[in-house]
Amino acid sequence: MSPADSGHGAPSGAGRIVPLLDGQARVEFERHLTSGPAEAWSLLTVPERLARWMAPVEFDGADYRIVFGDAEDDVVTGKILECEEYSRLVVTWEVPGAGPSRVEATLEPRDAVTVLHLVHSGLAAPHARGLAAGWQAYLDQLEAHVDGRELAEDWQQRWTRAVPEYQRQLPPGLAAVQVGGSRGSLRFERRLEADLPDAWSVVTEPERIARWFAPVTVDGTGVGARWRTFWDDGAEYAEGVVQRCEPLRLLEVTWAATDDADSAESLLRVTLSSSEDGVLLVLEHAGLGSADLVQYGAGWQSFLEQIESRSGRDWSDAYLELKPIYEQMVGR
Repeated sequence: MSPADSGHGAPSGAGRIVPLLDGQARVEFERHLTSGPAEAWSLLTVPERLARWMAPVEFDGADYRIVFGDAEDDVVTGKILECEEYSRLVVTWEVPGAGPSRVEATLEPRDAVTVLHLVHSGLAAPHARGLAAGWQAYLDQLEAHVDGRELAEDWQQRWTRAVPEYQRQLPPGLAAVQVGGSRGSLRFERRLEADLPDAWSVVTEPERIARWFAPVTVDGTGVGARWRTFWDDGAEYAEGVVQRCEPLRLLEVTWAATDDADSAESLLRVTLSSSEDGVLLVLEHAGLGSADLVQYGAGWQSFLEQIESRSGRDWSDAYLELKPIYEQMVGR
């Protein structure tokens, strides 16, 4: 039975997606091969042997080309950056439509096996899920080839079964997180099935804000108006002042957490623009410390699920699932 065929929760051969700053991610795998380092090395570097578990490969000096299928985006090209025989191989990895990334494979003799560590870095987060599932399916084939056994499912079936695990590890809709010095920012993008007047109402009218966020009061109108928001028990949570207001397009307010004396004032901006399928909403929260990046990252994403009415899960459940992901992303 292959690691992907265990059928009990997450596949036993699953890798790990590590979310990083700026919307990037890294994919990591560890597999134990029942062969020596020399045999394992040949499976990673000899074209005839690579084709048995992955795909046809062509080498031209330090350049290589892997042909996974007939379509243009089924061809991967790259260059060998580092090569330590029987130990370490580092290559660039380029696919049409995606930025260049990097794959590092290291071999470690351990008892009666050779441990393969594979790290694929420099990935845009949206590409990491499918790519992780692809590596899992190919590494299943590598292990099966070494062991001399057949897999019950083909590559596509195993890829399809692996994808949900990586969607769980890296949920869609994560913020792009940027950090500079001691402060950082969050940026979310959402597409709403609405027109601009309706979307503007959702983010500016207290009655509608309360449906997806929390109770809000506003004293005044336009620039200079003061707003306050409250927990369900009526305790004040945060307050601020409107800095910019361009109806149907932009709202920018200061944000001060009144229940946290150690939290510095930050800036919240919501921008709306028309798109082919409705309205593009961009929410940016800047001037946050590392602890706030975690708290507000998980919090805003959970609230945005409510505004989209997408997941149907409780806000607190979503927050608790997302918080460890943002902790990993921010490095806390």
